[in-house]
Amino acid sequence: MIKGSYILVARNDNYCGDSVGRLTNTLNFLGEALDETLNLNQSECVLVDWASPNKPLKDVLKLNDLIKSILKIVTVPTKIAEKYQKDSPFSEVHAMNCGFRHMSGKYFMRIDQDTLVGYKFIEWFYNEFEVLNHGFRWPKVAFSGRRNMRPQDASFFKKIIKDENYSKKVKILHPNNYYNTIYPNGNSNQFYGSAVGIMIVEKKLYEEFRGFNEELIYMNQMDTEFLNRLSNKNTIYNLSQKTENDFYHQHHSRLEAAANDIQSYAEELGSRTTNDLSYREYIFKNPNSENWGLRDENLEVCKI
Repeated sequence: MIKGSYILVARNDNYCGDSVGRLTNTLNFLGEALDETLNLNQSECVLVDWASPNKPLKDVLKLNDLIKSILKIVTVPTKIAEKYQKDSPFSEVHAMNCGFRHMSGKYFMRIDQDTLVGYKFIEWFYNEFEVLNHGFRWPKVAFSGRRNMRPQDASFFKKIIKDENYSKKVKILHPNNYYNTIYPNGNSNQFYGSAVGIMIVEKKLYEEFRGFNEELIYMNQMDTEFLNRLSNKNTIYNLSQKTENDFYHQHHSRLEAAANDIQSYAEELGSRTTNDLSYREYIFKNPNSENWGLRDENLEVCKI
């Protein structure tokens, strides 16, 4: 039985540098880690290629046999993508919902295409979550923030992640979201408001809530908006504390990233249009049509 479907969305477009190289690291390391921990047979990986302007990702990725054994690639051609993304260069919400439509696992597990998954998380998900009885009902939704690697970490990221003491030295991004934080002026930060390390939603629940809001075609806010809706009726597990943010974002330039997304490690400011901040602050009704997730589109799905 497939317990977890890792969903990644990407393009072959040199976003913020060598985007294909970072994606390759993410996929190959995921395959290696799942194999080392004997969890490949409970896992799958779905990669949605959203209208790559260069060669399709399936033609350029250099992957190991481990990740190939659980990977399928859904290719969304430019003509179809433009119908949904409008004036955005990349609608992540449509791509992630499309990934959901093509998964077969019990849990949708969203990770960024340049974020490496650590061993503490793998141990928790496969050997504790819904396996051990702690005297409470396991939540069907979980979220963890991430850590940000430095440029000099790129050549030995495996050593960093495998070393428990070394991995904790990688700085947590958005530490104010490690807990729910309430400020003296009454404002608050939800723990799931940080940049995503992983977002986990049970399949039936994802379907019930119609996935990511497909009005949010620009960058940012989409994870928090979805989790706000889910939190209205469901408990969200603070996985950041349980696994100590065991997700590692590979360093890259910020020049093409989201505007007004100020990060302590960044040397540049981004320029990409972002979704309105109000989507973080309120619970909205999901306006998705019956065709959400490109359900009626005839897309190429392949295994390498």
